[in-house]
Amino acid sequence: MNPEVRLTDERLMRILEMDRDARLQAEEVLEAKQKALDDLAELKDAQIKKGMDKARQKAEKLSAQALAEAQEDEKRLRAKNTEAISRLNELAAAGKNKWIRDIYNRTINQG
Repeated sequence: MNPEVRLTDERLMRILEMDRDARLQAEEVLEAKQKALDDLAELKDAQIKKGMDKARQKAEKLSAQALAEAQEDEKRLRAKNTEAISRLNELAAAGKNKWIRDIYNRTINQG
């Protein structure tokens, strides 16, 4: 075989090997890029989920707190209502006989 042909063949083989290596390297870069994008998407989803969980817990805590406050308000208002009814009953009991006499006297004296 002619030494120049052999040298050309070796150069071509080396160029083909370099091309194959470059293609493999490009594929590895694309795979690494895709893996990085997938990892970022997973991190993003995890952060969103974490944020949603935190917001849900805060909402539940506030809801429980609001319910407790509403129940406290209800107790206070019921006690106030009971006290008002009690005072009205006392006033009615204290003035009942006088009111009956006044109504009787007005009715009789007008007639």
